[in-house]
Amino acid sequence: MDKVEEILLTILTNIVDNPADVKIISTELATDERGEFTKINVGVHKNDAGRCIGIEGKNAEAIRKVVALVAFKQIGKRV
Repeated sequence: MDKVEEILLTILTNIVDNPADVKIISTELATDERGEFTKINVGVHKNDAGRCIGIEGKNAEAIRKVVALVAFKQIGKRV
């Protein structure tokens, strides 16, 4: 597990009620017009999904921004 996944796991396990159900799957993808990127899929318990998404997706967007910043600074790639 790389630094980006560790930070994402730390964030999510502190948000949810069922931290044992948090699953993170990274997939290396090809390039697009903006360069190389990695896709990260997250799975949480069904009762925790709303908490991770937040009102109007604000929690999800904040998590995306933090993870994207860490990924760019640590490994120089987009996620």
